Amino acid sequence: MVEPASLFGLFVSLSNVSIPLTGVNYDFSIKSFAGHITIDQTYKNTEATDLECVYGFPISDQASIVGLTIEIDNRTLTSAFKKKDEAFKEYTEALKRNDGAYLLDQSERSDDTFVLSVGRLPPGKECKVSISYVTTLESVTETKSRLTIPTSLYPRYDPTPKLQKTGVVAPETFQSTVPYKATLSGHIQAVDTIENITSPTHPLLVSTVGPKEASVTFNGTQQALDKDLVIEVELKKNPQSYVEVEETSPGVYTAMYAFVPSFKPDNSGINSELIFVVDCSGSMSGGNKIGDAKRAMHIFLRSIPEGAYFNFYKFGSRFESLFPESQLYSADTFTQAKAYADAINADMGGTEILEPLQKIYTSAPMTKFVG
Repeated sequence: MVEPASLFGLFVSLSNVSIPLTGVNYDFSIKSFAGHITIDQTYKNTEATDLECVYGFPISDQASIVGLTIEIDNRTLTSAFKKKDEAFKEYTEALKRNDGAYLLDQSERSDDTFVLSVGRLPPGKECKVSISYVTTLESVTETKSRLTIPTSLYPRYDPTPKLQKTGVVAPETFQSTVPYKATLSGHIQAVDTIENITSPTHPLLVSTVGPKEASVTFNGTQQALDKDLVIEVELKKNPQSYVEVEETSPGVYTAMYAFVPSFKPDNSGINSELIFVVDCSGSMSGGNKIGDAKRAMHIFLRSIPEGAYFNFYKFGSRFESLFPESQLYSADTFTQAKAYADAINADMGGTEILEPLQKIYTSAPMTKFVG
């Protein structure tokens, strides 16, 4: 085994030594504005002794885990959701009896990370973990929605590392490449005619089932897990409102209602002061994240309305601002801000966002302006 390469994977709980995954499969279904995702992981203990293992798994704060299944030694264990203290007590007692025990818990270091305590994995044995969760799709435009499936967990910075009160700690290391690949299968059922299905991150093979249905796989048998998988679904038009009803258990139904509100704002006499905050910490160095941030800054700059005041803050272990105070948007300040955006790098250390936010919120807004 090697030293841990990524937070996304299986690790020995005490040493944080990684056990590389041997295979991953992603299965998803999209219906209207909601998605159901199942991630299957396979890994093997190649050591000569039992290993007490943990698994770190990233998930959006807009998602909810609905299922966990583990297959090991021809046994299948299905999850049961319990209160946290009760679950930890049963898990600890099982370990004392030398029983196999499995525990999925939200990390106390990061709200978007779940940590799975796998328990003892016998030598030479293979273990398969299947995690299912549901989530709502992100609205990109009026007719385009986006589903993001995590394939790698970007680093989470903690200025004061500490052990969790209960459970385990996911390791704090990151690597952009991993030695295993993934397969994908998905089904999309839209509320209107599908215009196109694309991904800015991975090559997809899209098969049309009907005007409102399609199936999706990777365009190639497998893909590397070097970045999150993003799938965008664009419709010809999006209904102003719609309802989804599902039978969640025999005789029990759950409904979700979504609508697009129509506003006619009166902007007369209202000006704006816009403050943009940019993360320039070391965690932005992976992939092309700092490049994406620069492009976003350019988009924001070109979208500032006439008569508005604006400023840029960048932060890491420290923070600084483009101007000492917000400036009127003009050709001159646009040029200064563009040069400022082009010069940013992921070179400011840790992710300390509190101090710049305190500075912004304790500074008085421009007179008669809305911040």
